[in-house]
Amino acid sequence: MGKNRHESFAAAEKERDQLIRDTGEAYIIHENQGGFFDCRKALTEPTSEAVIELHPSNKILLSYILPLTVGLLIFFNAENLTVALIKAINNTGLVFYINQILRCFELIGVTLFSVYFLKCLYRIYSKTYIIDAEGIRVHDGIWAKDIKVIKYKDIQTPTLKRSLSDRLLKTGSLEFFAAGTASIDMRFDQIDSPNEVLELILVNAKKRYNST
Repeated sequence: MGKNRHESFAAAEKERDQLIRDTGEAYIIHENQGGFFDCRKALTEPTSEAVIELHPSNKILLSYILPLTVGLLIFFNAENLTVALIKAINNTGLVFYINQILRCFELIGVTLFSVYFLKCLYRIYSKTYIIDAEGIRVHDGIWAKDIKVIKYKDIQTPTLKRSLSDRLLKTGSLEFFAAGTASIDMRFDQIDSPNEVLELILVNAKKRYNST
């Protein structure tokens, strides 16, 4: 375990990087119940060599609760909204178009709900993150998939990013830099149990490196 507890993830990240450079061992950053971060040595052996497939967390749905709820409210209250609109405009001629106005409100509600629900499903299921014995991959797309691959030997120190909502939902994003690049080459976006996933990748990388 690292020597210090840190109030910020960035400070713990610096210590972890230094420990990896000094010892050649794999370390992960752990967040304790008090909200502090410390560095811990990763397991000496991975729990499994099987190919692991991940998707962004289903908890992403919670970030779309507001537009989904608004869409449902508009649809189920279309009649009340129609009456309120006619009263607000105070034009008796609109009574002849009451059915059309009602259908417009229903269409707005259904469209709003459908767009955000499909957007949520696409965000979750269009990306597949794969961890195997050789490296990590991202399959991006539903039908025509864009595939990115980074071998373990090319992975620079990965970074775990967590927002306040990620901490509450126990999710997070992993960012990977390939050797010789200065920009993010791969990202595991908002996955469940990101610490455990990061630990598995570090252990697999160490095992692969030691076997060559």
